[in-house]
Amino acid sequence: MFGFAFFSKLVPSSYAIISAILILIYFSVLKKKFYWIKYSFFGSILFILLLLIVGKLQGISLSSFLEQYIFFPKTIGEQRVDEFNFTLRGIIGHYKFIYIAFIPLFYVNIKKIFSIKNYFKEKDFFYFLCLFLFTFSLIFHQLLTKNQTFIFFLIPILTAFSHISLRVYKLNLTNPAYIVMVILCLFATSKYHIRFNEERKFHELNYVNFELSSNSNKIDKKLSGLNWITPYFKGNPDEEINLINDVTFYLKKDPRNKMVMTHYLFFSVILDQKIFSPSRWILQDGTTHPLKGSKYFSSYKNFFINIIKTNSIEVIYVIDPVAKSNVYDYISKNCYHEKQMTKILYQYELRTCNEINN
Repeated sequence: MFGFAFFSKLVPSSYAIISAILILIYFSVLKKKFYWIKYSFFGSILFILLLLIVGKLQGISLSSFLEQYIFFPKTIGEQRVDEFNFTLRGIIGHYKFIYIAFIPLFYVNIKKIFSIKNYFKEKDFFYFLCLFLFTFSLIFHQLLTKNQTFIFFLIPILTAFSHISLRVYKLNLTNPAYIVMVILCLFATSKYHIRFNEERKFHELNYVNFELSSNSNKIDKKLSGLNWITPYFKGNPDEEINLINDVTFYLKKDPRNKMVMTHYLFFSVILDQKIFSPSRWILQDGTTHPLKGSKYFSSYKNFFINIIKTNSIEVIYVIDPVAKSNVYDYISKNCYHEKQMTKILYQYELRTCNEINN
């Protein structure tokens, strides 16, 4: 399960895995029980064998896997740690309801440590330790990530465990402490549900009026049932839809093996074709692929060119706002002829050159 979690989301799953291993080691030292090592060992061997088999079937070398999934992401994390800006609002204010939900649980367990002999060996302390490390590993991850905030689901979980921890005081359910906890939990959960689930107040869509959205079936019937609006054309989504439809027209008309580099990830679906993009996302901040200056730039360039060779790619299409440098930086200019096809679509027709054809 840890292995599948790791491949689903490198972080924060790795933080949770490290936390679990630390707790298991602590458990083993205190309880003199090491049976979990046997299950972990055989589980790890089984998962590694499965990984090697899948890699072999998919033609993915071990070195390529390690570089793309372990070593390169590590450089992104190191960069974000170096650039991290400590602010009370960012660390405390933004997650205040998580801390508030955690305070009763924290208080009760700290008090038990000093009042109950060998409390740190009891099951309740292990439960507390799990929640503590899990909560703060997620907060640490959220501080470093550039994705939307997703960890407010911790509020009802921590409130529930705080409620359980307070039972030691045999409080009546009408006690003000319980009432305040429930009210705060309901308020925070409702607030973040409305903000993020209903109104989609993500970073990019924070000031978008969703009432202006248009029906996505104007792009393709496969997108029926969805509404379309993006930060790029937040005042006129139909203009963007028309631009997308122009791109679709040209791509459908071109029967050649093509590479399409775009933020619109549905093109392979509506075209019913492979588009051989070298990266799922193509951003210019160095998080999706190595840029010039990265020690993995040459490796990615070879990977990029190998996709072209292996799949006999004849033309590359770049759809704005993906930067043209994603072609310029990795292929010599004598290897292609550039042409603008629509307002947002650029065609790079590949020519015979040593870089690609040797």
